[in-house]
Amino acid sequence: MTKFCILILLLINISFLFSEDFCYSRKWLNLLYYEKTGSDYTSLVENNVFFITPQGKTDPKKEYEASLKLVQNQDLQFKSNFPLRYKYIALQNNIKYDPTISISNNVSSVIIAFPSSYMSNPASMFGHLYLVLKTDKGTLDSDILHYVADTDGDRTINYIFKGLSGQYKGSFIKEPYYKEIKKYNYVEARDITYYDLILSEEQIKNLQLHYLELKNCFFYYYFLDQNCASFIGKLLNVILDNDIVTKRAYVMPSQIINDLYKSSLLENEAIRIANTRIFNRLFNSLSNKQKIKVIQLFFEKINEHSPDIEVLKTFIIISEYVINNHSNLSDTIRFNRITAYKKLNDLQVFNIRPTDQKSENVNKIQSQSIGFSHLFENNYEFKFNPIYFSEFVQFDKIEHTSVRCLGTKVYVYKNIKPLYVLDLMDLTSITQFNSVLNSFSWGIKSTIAYQQSFITNQEFTFGYGLNSINSGIFYGLIGINLTNYDDINESPLANNNLQFSPTGKVGLNQNLAKNLKGRLSYQNKFQKDYITAELIYKQNDFLNKLTILNNNNTTTVKLSVEYLF
Repeated sequence: MTKFCILILLLINISFLFSEDFCYSRKWLNLLYYEKTGSDYTSLVENNVFFITPQGKTDPKKEYEASLKLVQNQDLQFKSNFPLRYKYIALQNNIKYDPTISISNNVSSVIIAFPSSYMSNPASMFGHLYLVLKTDKGTLDSDILHYVADTDGDRTINYIFKGLSGQYKGSFIKEPYYKEIKKYNYVEARDITYYDLILSEEQIKNLQLHYLELKNCFFYYYFLDQNCASFIGKLLNVILDNDIVTKRAYVMPSQIINDLYKSSLLENEAIRIANTRIFNRLFNSLSNKQKIKVIQLFFEKINEHSPDIEVLKTFIIISEYVINNHSNLSDTIRFNRITAYKKLNDLQVFNIRPTDQKSENVNKIQSQSIGFSHLFENNYEFKFNPIYFSEFVQFDKIEHTSVRCLGTKVYVYKNIKPLYVLDLMDLTSITQFNSVLNSFSWGIKSTIAYQQSFITNQEFTFGYGLNSINSGIFYGLIGINLTNYDDINESPLANNNLQFSPTGKVGLNQNLAKNLKGRLSYQNKFQKDYITAELIYKQNDFLNKLTILNNNNTTTVKLSVEYLF
């Protein structure tokens, strides 16, 4: 009898030993989204229903010990509400695992998707992340799982202010794949890159169990560090052996993809090109007569289409996008779509929509850069862009787009003090305008510089971009500056007084060869005329640039090298 009592006491002590260890383990802390705050812990989950003790939000040990007792008693409600928590505790403590919740058995794999930046909405300027729970029936019959903030339709300044200050609630949502792909490809016109996540069968089951625990929970959304990317990373932390995302000043979707890449957890990269890009390529290759026929299909109901296959394919490719963005044309477009599909079937033309483009290897996403320039007046420039997305990553893009934030530059001169520059934001979106896609081009810059005193340039421009021989874009922009800083010559304005100044620019951004771009522009800015010619050659991850700038009969030559990573 005495030996039996000793054995019972020993088992109780072992149980408490497990409690002491496991309640502060990465597995338990991740499972309840605890973050260390000094010597204490606080969970990011805001709902009390996520915890079984009043102290659960800030005390992982009490929450674990209470949960352990419920697992030991095989509490039905606990097992139903927290199926993964129940599983982890039972296996950790050698308790019989007897689940009451069943999950879908036809989820064969998990895909992580990275929709590219959407320049029309600050919420999506750096892209998005979601998981596809791919079933045996294929991707189109699958669900996606992602973290979404309820912004109540707020845009621009209001969104940025509330997003920075955590005034939105965010939650994990499961939706049908076809619904989300419609939004990204047919409403917002975004490229989407897909990667197969390397997960075990058990990890895929655990992901589904954990979502059931999160269905009624919300977190406060912060634009910089508690956003869609960080919470997808935290979700994956729960089921992976090592953490993908850790506490950072800011988290972007590209960082999570790159962390998974470094951990060798990605394979089978593929990209789905935005329908607008495919349409522009097809539309630009048509004759003027064919273009008129395509445009006619959006505005007039036509009972009998001509047998021109390229016209019909071009119309169908973009038709759903136009329906979603111009509802007043939907009846006409749907009528003509039916007739166009019938005609193509008669002509034995099928599989009109292009397939995803598969890459031979999984590639790291380039979202930062560091560079050096030498100006022939013996001046030097050093720069670092911690947040940088541009068409240089996909070098053959016709559109001229870039997102650059918090870029820093230092100009070192021979006989005067250095110039320090901070580009708070430098956003450029020069896209193709045509009779079907009324895409406007624009640019925003916000720069602060210091050289003996603070100087600044705040700029907004707006205009159009037109296709140039199917391999480039010709554009014109007009706008206004609030400035006392010439950001082309990188120098203070003569009077150093902050002033409003009109600006105008025309330019050509042309692909010359596979890895060679040419740029030519004329600007009237700061009441001066500037002509700039630039050659850009990409060699692996390096951009090599030769820039010639002419201003008032003064010519400056600059050689630059920039490393993208």
